[in-house]
Amino acid sequence: MNYQRLLEKYNDMVLISTLILPEHTEDVVKEIGKAMNIPIELKQLVSAVESSSTSGENKVCCFEREREFIYIDCHKPQDLHQIIIRCLNSEKEEIYNLIYKWVRLRQEAYGQPISKEIIDWMHPDKKYEKVKNPLLSSLQFNGLIDDTIDY
Repeated sequence: MNYQRLLEKYNDMVLISTLILPEHTEDVVKEIGKAMNIPIELKQLVSAVESSSTSGENKVCCFEREREFIYIDCHKPQDLHQIIIRCLNSEKEEIYNLIYKWVRLRQEAYGQPISKEIIDWMHPDKKYEKVKNPLLSSLQFNGLIDDTIDY
């Protein structure tokens, strides 16, 4: 797969990133896929979730339709999975409302404050400019793109 193209930016799309408890990953991805009309291949998802790899292509998976995608990074040995979604601006609130219950479970499990803030990583505002895009970080960490190039 050409992971490089996942970094393309579009004015009419947003990039949302969240961390999910591993036991909820399959349910979250299935719900998002259904809402975005993206087919989810459960065998591929389960393979990434159950992989013993600590980095690389074995521990990530991506489901896509045209420019939209759901990217999952099954952090090992960490106890959270990262889900990154690129969707249309018009779908942003629907997708956020869909994943909020799963985010809330993670926040409650870790004692973190519950915040409804969405960080649009495709169009970050001034206060997030110094924070690295989580998709870029994941792709570089897993060796899926050339990390010597400045994106």
